[in-house]
Amino acid sequence: MISLNSLTPHLIYSFRSEHELVQSIEELSHNFTKNRDSISDYLKDKRLVAAYTLFYLSTNIGKWNELIKRCDQGLIDRMKKMDFIDVGAGPGTFSLAFRLWGGTGDVYQIEKSDLMREQAQHLWNGLKMEGNLHQRYVHTQKEKILFFGHSANEMKRDEVCRLIDEINPEVVIFIEPGTKDFFSEILSIRTHLIAQHFNLEFPCPTLEACPMRKSSEDWCHQFIHLKHSPEIERLCQLVKKDRKLLPIIFHVYTRQKTIQENTIIVRVLPETKFSFEWQVCLGDEIKHWQIMKKDYSKDQQKILAQALSGDRYKAQVIKAFDQTLRVKIIF
Repeated sequence: MISLNSLTPHLIYSFRSEHELVQSIEELSHNFTKNRDSISDYLKDKRLVAAYTLFYLSTNIGKWNELIKRCDQGLIDRMKKMDFIDVGAGPGTFSLAFRLWGGTGDVYQIEKSDLMREQAQHLWNGLKMEGNLHQRYVHTQKEKILFFGHSANEMKRDEVCRLIDEINPEVVIFIEPGTKDFFSEILSIRTHLIAQHFNLEFPCPTLEACPMRKSSEDWCHQFIHLKHSPEIERLCQLVKKDRKLLPIIFHVYTRQKTIQENTIIVRVLPETKFSFEWQVCLGDEIKHWQIMKKDYSKDQQKILAQALSGDRYKAQVIKAFDQTLRVKIIF
């Protein structure tokens, strides 16, 4: 788990006080949410780049391990040896996450901001990461991961697809905001990837058209629970931002065919006295699952009660009703 204390010595700006840091994060947050016309101005300011690093790098880096939990073990073993190309790398959040996780391939960053590249290099050197950090991509014959971490949502769809076609990776990964707007974008990118003969590792169980694509009220996204070090939790409290329960869009594509035996939850409905109620994606349709509590031990019920959108389960259908399938979860 990364901490503020491990990051602070390697910032490109030294904050004079905690108050200055909190004010800087609040300024960033205001621009991200209410002053979108000036959203890129922070990339020219060392103070704001350092504030971004302390707050957003520290609270985003854990998303990588949450994504890895959703991948097949065979793919995980292969990815550790692949080169990692970090698009819109910022201060190197996911480049660091890849290396700290155990990735041994070369790491390449694609980042337009000079200050972000400077900050990424400071962190890489200061935290003593193994291997060199490359500030531009050079084509090699090695298998590679093309990674978009909170960057595809700021790019045009055609630019994302162009990078995929030019780099021709073995794996393409997206960790993006869990918004309805980006869901419509990722569906278009998904169509392109399938046309380029990619398969889906997560979240889709099939290559069929997404059954949620026509919904005006809902979209497919996931929720994750992150744990942070005490000083990061305190900083979150000071800036009044919850960075533990987060909506997210995870997508993982691979050239190698994968077979998903589990079904993904797309919505957790209010539980009843007797049952857990979920909506799940079967690839070509959304179904309502009813899971009877009496069939499970107290420990298993605790697990089911903590289920989030994006979690995977394998189940056996016990009884079919008009709109509902009563199922038994297989642990």
